[in-house]
Amino acid sequence: MEEEPVANENGFQIIVSDTIGQKTNRVDNDKAPNPFSRSTYPESGDGGILQRYMAETQLIALVRNQPLLYDPRHPKFHDVAQREKKWKKIAHRLATNMDNCMTAWSELRYKFQRHVRRLRAFHRSAIQSDRAALRPWRPCMQYEEEMRFLYPHVSRYPLIVDKAQPTEIIETEQVVASETLPDVELVEVPPVDIIDVDLEEDPTYNYRCSKLQRRLIEAVNAYPLLYDTTYTGYQNTRHRGLIWSAISNEVHDKATKLMKCWLKLQTRYEWELIHRPRNIGTSELCRLMDFMEPHIQRMRGTVCKASKYLQNGWHEPIEH
Repeated sequence: MEEEPVANENGFQIIVSDTIGQKTNRVDNDKAPNPFSRSTYPESGDGGILQRYMAETQLIALVRNQPLLYDPRHPKFHDVAQREKKWKKIAHRLATNMDNCMTAWSELRYKFQRHVRRLRAFHRSAIQSDRAALRPWRPCMQYEEEMRFLYPHVSRYPLIVDKAQPTEIIETEQVVASETLPDVELVEVPPVDIIDVDLEEDPTYNYRCSKLQRRLIEAVNAYPLLYDTTYTGYQNTRHRGLIWSAISNEVHDKATKLMKCWLKLQTRYEWELIHRPRNIGTSELCRLMDFMEPHIQRMRGTVCKASKYLQNGWHEPIEH
């Protein structure tokens, strides 16, 4: 048995064994046990819960030592080969396969993201409450201390109001503002975007991305499992659903809405590649989604390939 200490967030050392999942040294990817599932130890009772707790704790400690798996600012964060290499190394340390580790980590990350949002809501309500007795209980989560390193990364896109001001300061500012207001207030009319119908039909017209679409493209780019058909675990729909839940927490919007938005962006990008290859360099959408070019050709049965309406021109999808 080969063991190696790994330091956790609190400075303590966790002994990680290469044989936590089984007694043999080699791991078969198809028959590898899943140490993160209680059904792996049906006869052990409470021991199965303990085994799962130890496996998840060790997984968190191992991922924490690999910033490229969770830090978007890491220079190799988008390097698929390096990420897969690190996941295989972690899977070998836990004596299981890479798919089990990635699925377990996606569940842990999603739970932590949801916990962070609840903490924000708790802090806002605590500041706005006049009496301490009215404040709700602080949300708690298993592995909160161990996963504390993940906080600045899952809160990459903060809420519009992250820090609420005290009530006294707000009231003072309102009084001062009301005293300094003039009798006649001039309202500045914001500029209006003029939609030119002829411009829409012009062949040089470029698809304009919204702020939400830009953030969505950046978020999806970090998860090759959503668009790379050759990626390990691409057919795992449960894992893909967890990833969409994580993106929903990052972008602060509904997962179903984001999935529809991504399908439209993917269809438009494929249409641009097929019908307007000369204008790829001037299209904002094509520049943002250039990482999809080697993968979009391998996808079968896409909307753009199957639709007869898109063969003659671009048509906006019908909203139900």
